[in-house]
Amino acid sequence: MTVTLAQLTVQGLRVIGFGRRRLAEVPTGRDAAERELDYVGLAAFTDLLRGGVPAAITALTAAGVSTIVVSRWAATAPTWPAPPPG
Repeated sequence: MTVTLAQLTVQGLRVIGFGRRRLAEVPTGRDAAERELDYVGLAAFTDLLRGGVPAAITALTAAGVSTIVVSRWAATAPTWPAPPPG
């Protein structure tokens, strides 16, 4: 699964994992709900930029503003736009 996840995220895809288990009662909190799950699978999808974003990033970069992506997957995300030469 780790290899598959890496292959999907390096392509810039958003990935959601799914798990399940049978419960006798509703869990009391998130930690209780998210343990002992059986792996079901992954869903991968594109998350396209909204209209106007590329132009805004280009304008900000030209003005000397650095753009930093803050995301749990930023370490494996492709960089966009490419940094200016030099």
